[in-house]
Amino acid sequence: MVTGLPRNDGSGLPSDRRGQLLLVGALVIALVIVVLAMVVNTVLFTENAGAERVSAEVEGVDEFAFQAGKTSRSILLRVNHGTHDRSVDQLQENVTRSIAGYDDALARSHVMSGTTYVNVSYNRTFHNGTRIVQSEDGNFTSPHATPGVDWSVISSGDETDVGWFLLNVNLRNTTAGHAWINVTGRSEELDFRMNRSDGGDGTNLSLAVYNSSTDLDSVNCTSSGGRVLLDIYAGTGSSEGCSFTGIDEYLGPRYDVSVADGDNVAGKYSIVTNSTWNASFASFDRCRATSADPVCRSPVVWNGSVDLTYQSPTVQYTQQRNVTVYGEGS
Repeated sequence: MVTGLPRNDGSGLPSDRRGQLLLVGALVIALVIVVLAMVVNTVLFTENAGAERVSAEVEGVDEFAFQAGKTSRSILLRVNHGTHDRSVDQLQENVTRSIAGYDDALARSHVMSGTTYVNVSYNRTFHNGTRIVQSEDGNFTSPHATPGVDWSVISSGDETDVGWFLLNVNLRNTTAGHAWINVTGRSEELDFRMNRSDGGDGTNLSLAVYNSSTDLDSVNCTSSGGRVLLDIYAGTGSSEGCSFTGIDEYLGPRYDVSVADGDNVAGKYSIVTNSTWNASFASFDRCRATSADPVCRSPVVWNGSVDLTYQSPTVQYTQQRNVTVYGEGS
């Protein structure tokens, strides 16, 4: 009689051998799990680290664009007010050269700090405004053929936006009598009344501000070296406590500007308007190096644009950024 062979299922192994096999199997499985966990964690860490680097780069691009726009505006403002006896072409050359100087310094700083390449260049001027300037000390009287103490700087028929209105008052030649500057906006007006304090012998410029029905402010602005700076647009002065209601805060464009009793105050002033630059405009003569006119006009960049480039191993960025020098959005 023939019987079947016994199955070799391991059950015939000694118990200690079966225990060793089970232990080895468990160790192998545990090792595989550990290795897989390490691989997954490494991939996740790599992906997270890469995402964090890209996020930091994007924040760096945003900061670069913001700072480049802000600095470009400051450069345009400085160039606009650096001199006044120049043409539009000369102004354009000065702006382009100044932005190029900023770009060179910016590029050097980025090269020294890493592998990022940046570039800022002037693209174009969208609009040339007009700056009215009295660059030498004198009374605030009309510069026309028949000088007058009461006159219109910007007449009511030629209203325009104003983005800058700065007085540099020579207190020594300012009297105790009142001088008035009226600025009329879209629906309201401001009157700025000024005179030298203490009967004309003081060290302060007394300033009062009125609207059509109310006394808004009354301040004393202390002189430094015999001079007082008044920013009529922003409502600030050069001394502590010399703050008042300004054009930007209270009025809406467009504006006309007039002066009354201008012989009572002396100094320099600069007004930037949105009036399109016209070399043959008749109200004031064009500023020239040889001009004898006390008040003249010169071109300024009211708004323009710069080209921005930012390149790194992970980010490529280009943008044409508009730069508003005066008025809303500046």
